[in-house]
This record gives sequence, C-alpha cells and structure tokens, in this order.
Amino acid sequence: MESIILSGAHQVCQIVNNMPMEQLWNCQEIISAYVNSLKGQPDNLVQKVVDILKENRKEEKVEAYIYLSSIIINITLESNELEVLERYIINTTELNAGKKHFLFYQIKSLMFCNKSLTTEKTILFKWQLFRQIVQMYKMLIKKELKYIPKEERNTNFVLVITEQFLKTEHGPTKTALDRCRTLIKEEKKNVLLVNSAEFGNFYDNCLFYNSKYGSYLQSNIEMQEMEWKDVKIPYVQCDNGMPDPEVIDMLLEMVYRLKPEYIVMIGGNSIFANLADNIVPVLAVGLSPSAMETTMVSYQTLTRKLDEQDIRVLHEMGKSEDSIIQSVFTSGLKEQTEHITREQLGIPQDAFVLAVVGARLDVEVTENFCEMLESVLNEKIVVAFLGEYNEYYKINKEKYPKLKKYSYYLGFCADILAYLECCDLYVNPIRSGGGTSSVESLYKGVPVVTTEYGDVPTNVGEAFWVKDYEEMKKVIKRYYSDSEFYQKQSEYALQRVKRLLDTDGEFVKIISEMERREQCKA
Repeated sequence: MESIILSGAHQVCQIVNNMPMEQLWNCQEIISAYVNSLKGQPDNLVQKVVDILKENRKEEKVEAYIYLSSIIINITLESNELEVLERYIINTTELNAGKKHFLFYQIKSLMFCNKSLTTEKTILFKWQLFRQIVQMYKMLIKKELKYIPKEERNTNFVLVITEQFLKTEHGPTKTALDRCRTLIKEEKKNVLLVNSAEFGNFYDNCLFYNSKYGSYLQSNIEMQEMEWKDVKIPYVQCDNGMPDPEVIDMLLEMVYRLKPEYIVMIGGNSIFANLADNIVPVLAVGLSPSAMETTMVSYQTLTRKLDEQDIRVLHEMGKSEDSIIQSVFTSGLKEQTEHITREQLGIPQDAFVLAVVGARLDVEVTENFCEMLESVLNEKIVVAFLGEYNEYYKINKEKYPKLKKYSYYLGFCADILAYLECCDLYVNPIRSGGGTSSVESLYKGVPVVTTEYGDVPTNVGEAFWVKDYEEMKKVIKRYYSDSEFYQKQSEYALQRVKRLLDTDGEFVKIISEMERREQCKA
C-alpha cells in the first residue's frame, strides 16, 4: 500500500509540472481522490508524500510551484508551509494582478477555515500581498487619483460598495442592506449601492488545489434598486469579470462625478474601494467580529479591542491604531415567515436538541468535534445539523455510533429562525465564522456554547464561553439537566441580542466617530 501511495505522489507531481494550467481542470478529480486517500494514513507516510511534493517543486515553474504548494498546505495545514507560499507569491514577478488577486482569495479562504494557518506571520504576509495587489491595479488604471477636499464633496450623498450581493440569507448581503437603510433613515443621506462583483468566478485557470469561488447572481444585473424593509436603495452591479482595470477606471470616474462625502465598503478587499480611498475617505465594515480586515483604506470597524499582535501588524503595514474604530458588529435578521414543528422535521418531541449551524460544516465539523458530540449524545440529547454538511452521510458508524444514531441533517434552511425554534442549544465548533447564526439563536432565546475562538464568542459574550471541548461536554449536560441555569442563560441571550440588532444606533456611532477623526485631521 505504501508503495502505491508514494507512486501516486510522483504521478501528481508529473501531472502538475507537465500539464498546462488551463487543462489541469481535467485532472482535478484524480488529484482530489489521491489527496483524500491520505486521510487516516500513518503520519510518517503522509510526511513522505509531502517530501516528494516538495522535492518536485520547481521555483522557475511558477504556476506549478504554487499548485503543488497548495496541495501541501491542504494536506498538512501547517502555517510555515503557507508562509513559504505567501512569500513566493509576493516575490514572483511572473504573476499579473488578476492571478495574485485570485491567489489572495484562496489564501484568505484557507486561513478562515483553518485556525492552524492563522498566525501573526501569515496574517502579515497576507496583508503585504493585498497591498501589493492594490498597487499593481493602481499601475494598471488610467485615472489619476486626486483627493477631493471635504468642502467640495456632496455632504448628502454616500457610496456603499460590496464585493458580492446575493440573497438575504447571505450575511454580507444583509450587512450591506442594513447599513444602507441606516444611512438613508437615520443619517438622511442619498445612497448608491454598488456591487463591484470582485468576489466572483473571476479567474478560471487552475492555479490552486481545491480552489474556492464566490457566487454571482446574474439576475441582478438589470436591477436598478433594491427594496429592504421600508427603503428603496439605488443599485448598480458590475459584470462578473472584476476586478477589470477598465471597469475600475469607469467606477473611479463615477466617484469623481458624484463626489460622495465618504464611502462605506462592506468587508475590506474591494480593489475599487481601496483605490477610491485616494479620492474620499473609505470606511471598511468588518465582516468578522473577531479579526481585522486585510485592507489599505482609512478606517475599519472591529468588535473587539486591539491586542499586541494587531498593533504590530498595523505598524508593519504603516497604519496606526486610529484606523480602527472599535464598535459592535450588528446583524439584520431575515424576517421569520413560518413555523415548523419537530414532527415535521422528524426530530423527537421530548429530546433536548443541539443545533450546529453553518455553510462550511464539511470543514468545521472535525474529528475532535465529533468525539465531543459522541460523548454527550443519547436518546434524550440529539443534534441537528443545519446548513451545508455533505460529509454527514460519511459519518463512520463504527467510530461514532451515537452520532450516527442521534443526529439529524436538516440541510439548508431558508427560514433559519423557524428551525431554531425547534432547538434548545446552539453548539459552536472551533471555527472563525458562524457569527450571524449565533445572533439568530440568541434572538430565539436559544443559549450558545462556544470556545473563545472566532466570531461567535465575540458576538455572544463571555457568559456563553467554555475553555475547550472537554468543558463543552460538561456545560451541554448542565444545560440539559439544570433548568434554572438554562432559563437564566436564555433570558441573558434575549438581553444580549438587543444591542447586536441595533444597527441604527451602533452604525450611527461609527459614522460619528469616523467624522470626528476626519475633523481632527483637518
């Protein structure tokens, strides 16, 4: 068996080194099947495979080197391997801006999904790569970037930029709509929402193993306004070929023509918004309550306080602590339109139901998390998986008999609040994301149990934290057996969520603080 696996590693190297990248798609399934076959193999054998991949990387074959490195990172999930790749991408001059932009998003996705890859060094290199990409696009555009003084700007108009605009179940989409509504209703501004479509299917050559692509709604291209709650928001959407220097030039010309007082960017990575920061101030609304956005614009929001690592990274990038506006990350919830019973879902009426919610559960539900669930589940305590979890059907019955027997996969839920009504406790795996669904859980009075890492603990607060999975087991059992404790935590959840839903109040505070800091600069 070992000789077959090692021979397979050599074959993968031969394919990657000798096949044109645009044709590598045809071998994706073969390569993926090989990498997946390494799961469960002895560590020393996996290390031999990694050594073969490293030995066969050739720095002069840039795209093949990157692809083999991406396989190594997916196999090892070691931060030092990511550092090697980040340095290589930054230093090579053989990749254009579009390819580096694509690779930035692959690195960002890997770090978001894998805690082990997120270190001070990988964060700093990611930021340096992004700065380089912005500078490369600045060299590609024709428009000369000149700052518009405040007195020449239209104080009644604000531009809002989002890289992706999907359906209202999508967190960043709701974030964009909510901020637009606040600007219109509370700040009395005229607003234009621009979907720059920079996080889409913008690059289709096979540069990265297991690459991720953003979704794009072609049906929105003809839309001229979006309705959200009690407002209508003027809307423009770019074609799914961004970032395109010619289109960016036109967008920047629009900024000069409209002269917004300031720009609000949803997230931090729009090339258009980062270049527009040379014209008017840009505020990046951070999409991760627990982490800084990788961005070069004037201001960004952050829910938690800056720590020493944050400050070191900011200083390395030539930015100060004044670029960070500490704030509460608020969410807008999609209105609940239906009520669902446990009977309809096939869940036992008298069971204590744990909810595990997410769009990336295939990655986030790890073996350690499964082992934790295995130790608490029984006929009285069951778990429901809500979201996308295709690996659910591959749960090993011999290894996790209780998890297999006492779990339910409910799939994607259009009306998540209706499903959460059928659950008793929101259980969060160790992961970066999950922030919006945890707020939805609090809104229904469903307590949360989470470790201290990621967006969920930042949102829900220390009352719901545990140290690790060992403590999580004990706390889950306490929620089940101690009704007084459960009731107290449920009431706190309802209190906590009030501030997390107050976008009007909190976003107005952010805008006021940005304006104050701008005034101090004058």
